[in-house]
Amino acid sequence: MKYSHDQSSQCLLHKIYNIIEVHENYKPSQVYSYFMIATVFISLIPLFTRNEIDLFHIIESVTVTIFIGDYVLRWITCQYKIKKGMKS
Repeated sequence: MKYSHDQSSQCLLHKIYNIIEVHENYKPSQVYSYFMIATVFISLIPLFTRNEIDLFHIIESVTVTIFIGDYVLRWITCQYKIKKGMKS
């Protein structure tokens, strides 16, 4: 069966949704959840010190980029959570 461009992009979005939403029995979702939890804790490291180290600026930049990416992925897949199709 050959998918059209729209069907394949919807299939990809649904796969992304299944990964970023917590599904206890789906290994990629578990890995993503643990990765995001670790990212949260790593992002807190620079807040616990008064030192200005270049490494802390790198940590901040990387973690903020990850959080923005997570937000964008959740935004483009929200139609599956709200269940109102493209209207959501």
